[in-house]
Amino acid sequence: MATSGAVTLEYTVSELIEEAYERAGYDLQFLNAHHMRTARRSMNLMFSDWANSGVRLWMVDNQTQTVTASTASYTLPAGTIDVLSAVLSRSSVVTPMVRISREDFHYIPNKTQEGRPDRFFLDRQLSQPVMHVWQTPENSTDVIDYWRLVRMDDVTRGTETADIPQRWWEAMCAGLAVKLWQKLPLEKRRPQDLQALGVLALDAFKNARSEDRERAPSSFTPYAGYGI
Repeated sequence: MATSGAVTLEYTVSELIEEAYERAGYDLQFLNAHHMRTARRSMNLMFSDWANSGVRLWMVDNQTQTVTASTASYTLPAGTIDVLSAVLSRSSVVTPMVRISREDFHYIPNKTQEGRPDRFFLDRQLSQPVMHVWQTPENSTDVIDYWRLVRMDDVTRGTETADIPQRWWEAMCAGLAVKLWQKLPLEKRRPQDLQALGVLALDAFKNARSEDRERAPSSFTPYAGYGI
Protein backbone atom coordinates (compact mmCIF):
# COMPACT_ATOMS: atom_id res chain seq x y z
CA MET A 1 0.00 0.00 0.00
CA ALA A 2 1.44 3.35 -1.05
CA THR A 3 1.79 6.21 1.42
CA SER A 4 1.12 9.84 0.54
CA GLY A 5 4.80 10.73 0.34
CA ALA A 6 3.88 14.16 1.74
CA VAL A 7 5.46 15.73 4.83
CA THR A 8 3.95 19.22 4.54
CA LEU A 9 0.81 18.85 6.68
CA GLU A 10 0.02 21.96 8.71
CA TYR A 11 -2.97 22.56 10.97
CA THR A 12 -4.44 26.01 11.39
CA VAL A 13 -4.89 27.48 14.85
CA SER A 14 -8.65 26.92 14.54
CA GLU A 15 -8.16 23.23 13.77
CA LEU A 16 -5.89 22.75 16.77
CA ILE A 17 -8.35 24.60 18.99
CA GLU A 18 -11.22 22.42 17.79
CA GLU A 19 -9.18 19.31 18.62
CA ALA A 20 -8.54 20.62 22.13
CA TYR A 21 -12.21 21.54 22.64
CA GLU A 22 -13.30 18.02 21.62
CA ARG A 23 -10.89 16.50 24.15
CA ALA A 24 -12.19 18.82 26.85
CA GLY A 25 -15.77 17.64 26.25
CA TYR A 26 -17.25 20.51 24.25
CA ASP A 27 -19.80 19.99 21.49
CA LEU A 28 -18.25 21.76 18.52
CA GLN A 29 -21.62 22.75 17.05
CA PHE A 30 -22.05 25.19 19.92
CA LEU A 31 -18.71 26.93 19.53
CA ASN A 32 -18.86 30.63 18.71
CA ALA A 33 -16.49 33.54 18.20
CA HIS A 34 -16.06 33.99 21.96
CA HIS A 35 -14.99 30.36 22.39
CA MET A 36 -12.33 30.73 19.70
CA ARG A 37 -11.11 34.06 21.10
CA THR A 38 -10.73 32.77 24.65
CA ALA A 39 -9.00 29.62 23.35
CA ARG A 40 -6.44 31.74 21.50
CA ARG A 41 -5.82 33.65 24.73
CA SER A 42 -5.25 30.38 26.59
CA MET A 43 -2.90 29.21 23.85
CA ASN A 44 -0.80 32.37 24.16
CA LEU A 45 -0.65 31.96 27.94
CA MET A 46 0.48 28.37 27.52
CA PHE A 47 3.22 29.42 25.11
CA SER A 48 4.36 31.99 27.67
CA ASP A 49 4.55 29.24 30.28
CA TRP A 50 6.56 27.04 27.90
CA ALA A 51 9.17 29.81 27.61
CA ASN A 52 9.72 29.46 31.38
CA SER A 53 10.23 25.71 31.28
CA GLY A 54 13.51 25.46 29.39
CA VAL A 55 15.02 26.05 25.97
CA ARG A 56 12.92 24.96 23.01
CA LEU A 57 15.11 24.46 19.93
CA TRP A 58 12.76 26.21 17.51
CA MET A 59 12.79 29.27 19.79
CA VAL A 60 16.54 29.82 19.28
CA ASP A 61 18.05 31.99 16.55
CA ASN A 62 21.33 33.69 15.73
CA GLN A 63 21.82 37.46 15.87
CA THR A 64 24.71 39.89 15.46
CA GLN A 65 25.41 43.30 16.97
CA THR A 66 28.12 45.56 15.58
CA VAL A 67 29.61 47.47 18.48
CA THR A 68 30.17 51.22 18.66
CA ALA A 69 33.35 52.69 20.09
CA SER A 70 32.93 53.93 23.68
CA THR A 71 29.40 52.44 23.90
CA ALA A 72 28.96 49.61 26.38
CA SER A 73 25.19 48.97 26.34
CA TYR A 74 23.04 47.55 23.53
CA THR A 75 19.28 47.03 23.45
CA LEU A 76 18.55 43.63 21.90
CA PRO A 77 15.86 43.03 19.25
CA ALA A 78 12.21 42.78 20.20
CA GLY A 79 11.15 39.29 21.22
CA THR A 80 14.46 38.42 22.88
CA ILE A 81 13.99 36.40 26.08
CA ASP A 82 17.58 35.47 26.88
CA VAL A 83 21.08 35.13 25.43
CA LEU A 84 22.43 31.58 25.44
CA SER A 85 25.99 32.23 24.25
CA ALA A 86 28.03 34.99 22.63
CA VAL A 87 31.37 35.50 20.89
CA LEU A 88 33.21 38.58 19.69
CA SER A 89 34.33 38.58 16.07
CA ARG A 90 37.35 40.70 15.08
CA SER A 91 39.02 40.34 11.68
CA SER A 92 37.27 36.98 11.15
CA VAL A 93 38.65 35.62 14.46
CA VAL A 94 36.14 34.87 17.22
CA THR A 95 36.77 34.84 20.96
CA PRO A 96 34.24 33.67 23.58
CA MET A 97 32.40 36.20 25.70
CA VAL A 98 31.68 35.14 29.28
CA ARG A 99 28.32 35.95 30.81
CA ILE A 100 28.60 37.51 34.25
CA SER A 101 26.07 38.24 36.96
CA ARG A 102 24.60 41.60 37.89
CA GLU A 103 26.78 41.55 41.01
CA ASP A 104 30.01 40.83 39.10
CA PHE A 105 29.18 43.61 36.65
CA HIS A 106 28.41 45.96 39.52
CA TYR A 107 31.80 45.24 41.12
CA ILE A 108 33.86 46.10 38.02
CA PRO A 109 35.80 49.17 39.25
CA ASN A 110 36.21 50.95 35.91
CA LYS A 111 33.31 50.28 33.56
CA THR A 112 34.53 52.84 31.02
CA GLN A 113 37.84 51.06 30.44
CA GLU A 114 38.14 50.46 26.70
CA GLY A 115 39.49 47.35 25.01
CA ARG A 116 38.28 44.08 23.50
CA PRO A 117 34.92 43.12 25.10
CA ASP A 118 35.17 39.66 26.61
CA ARG A 119 32.19 39.48 28.98
CA PHE A 120 28.63 40.70 29.22
CA PHE A 121 25.83 41.20 31.70
CA LEU A 122 22.28 40.81 30.38
CA ASP A 123 19.68 43.03 32.07
CA ARG A 124 16.38 41.20 31.55
CA GLN A 125 14.15 43.58 33.52
CA LEU A 126 12.79 45.30 30.43
CA SER A 127 10.64 43.96 27.59
CA GLN A 128 13.73 44.30 25.39
CA PRO A 129 16.79 43.09 27.35
CA VAL A 130 19.92 45.24 27.40
CA MET A 131 23.38 43.71 26.96
CA HIS A 132 26.10 45.53 28.91
CA VAL A 133 29.59 44.56 27.74
CA TRP A 134 33.02 44.93 29.27
CA GLN A 135 35.51 46.09 28.31
CA THR A 136 33.85 49.05 26.61
CA PRO A 137 34.45 48.63 22.84
CA GLU A 138 37.54 50.37 21.50
CA ASN A 139 36.34 50.39 17.87
CA SER A 140 33.18 50.34 15.76
CA THR A 141 34.05 47.25 13.73
CA ASP A 142 33.94 44.34 16.20
CA VAL A 143 30.80 42.22 15.98
CA ILE A 144 29.05 40.40 18.81
CA ASP A 145 27.62 37.15 17.45
CA TYR A 146 25.10 35.56 19.82
CA TRP A 147 22.43 32.87 20.06
CA ARG A 148 19.25 34.03 21.74
CA LEU A 149 16.08 32.48 23.09
CA VAL A 150 13.26 34.26 21.29
CA ARG A 151 9.60 34.67 22.12
CA MET A 152 7.15 32.58 20.11
CA ASP A 153 4.94 34.42 17.63
CA ASP A 154 1.63 35.52 19.11
CA VAL A 155 -1.52 33.67 18.06
CA THR A 156 -3.89 36.34 16.72
CA ARG A 157 -6.20 34.63 14.19
CA GLY A 158 -7.64 31.20 13.65
CA THR A 159 -6.42 31.06 10.05
CA GLU A 160 -2.77 31.24 11.15
CA THR A 161 -0.51 28.30 11.89
CA ALA A 162 0.92 28.13 15.41
CA ASP A 163 4.61 28.88 15.89
CA ILE A 164 5.45 25.30 16.90
CA PRO A 165 7.00 22.37 15.00
CA GLN A 166 5.09 19.19 14.19
CA ARG A 167 6.70 17.29 17.06
CA TRP A 168 4.96 19.61 19.56
CA TRP A 169 1.42 19.42 18.13
CA GLU A 170 0.27 16.74 20.55
CA ALA A 171 1.70 18.56 23.57
CA MET A 172 -0.06 21.74 22.48
CA CYS A 173 -3.47 20.11 21.97
CA ALA A 174 -3.22 18.09 25.18
CA GLY A 175 -2.17 21.12 27.24
CA LEU A 176 -4.80 23.37 25.71
CA ALA A 177 -7.52 20.78 26.43
CA VAL A 178 -6.74 21.09 30.15
CA LYS A 179 -7.08 24.87 30.02
CA LEU A 180 -10.35 24.66 28.08
CA TRP A 181 -11.77 22.09 30.52
CA GLN A 182 -11.33 24.75 33.22
CA LYS A 183 -13.71 26.97 31.22
CA LEU A 184 -16.51 24.40 31.08
CA PRO A 185 -19.67 25.29 32.99
CA LEU A 186 -19.31 24.16 36.61
CA GLU A 187 -21.99 21.49 36.28
CA LYS A 188 -20.06 19.83 33.43
CA ARG A 189 -16.66 19.70 35.13
CA ARG A 190 -15.91 16.18 36.31
CA PRO A 191 -12.71 15.92 38.40
CA GLN A 192 -11.88 12.54 36.87
CA ASP A 193 -11.84 14.14 33.41
CA LEU A 194 -9.38 16.79 34.56
CA GLN A 195 -7.15 14.12 36.07
CA ALA A 196 -7.15 12.12 32.85
CA LEU A 197 -6.52 15.18 30.68
CA GLY A 198 -3.75 16.33 33.00
CA VAL A 199 -1.92 13.00 32.82
CA LEU A 200 -2.08 12.98 29.02
CA ALA A 201 -0.91 16.61 28.83
CA LEU A 202 2.02 16.00 31.17
CA ASP A 203 3.10 12.88 29.27
CA ALA A 204 2.89 14.66 25.91
CA PHE A 205 4.89 17.61 27.21
CA LYS A 206 7.58 15.37 28.70
CA ASN A 207 7.86 13.39 25.45
CA ALA A 208 8.21 16.53 23.36
CA ARG A 209 10.69 18.14 25.75
CA SER A 210 12.89 15.03 25.95
CA GLU A 211 13.11 14.89 22.15
CA ASP A 212 13.64 18.63 21.67
CA ARG A 213 17.29 18.81 22.69
CA GLU A 214 20.80 19.10 21.35
CA ARG A 215 22.42 15.77 20.46
CA ALA A 216 26.05 16.84 20.95
CA PRO A 217 27.82 16.25 24.30
CA SER A 218 28.13 19.21 26.66
CA SER A 219 31.25 20.58 28.31
CA PHE A 220 31.59 23.10 31.13
CA THR A 221 34.37 25.56 31.96
CA PRO A 222 34.42 27.04 35.48
CA TYR A 223 34.38 30.82 35.78
CA ALA A 224 36.01 32.53 38.76
CA GLY A 225 34.75 36.11 38.75
CA TYR A 226 35.51 39.04 36.46
CA GLY A 227 39.26 38.60 36.90
CA ILE A 228 40.58 42.13 36.48
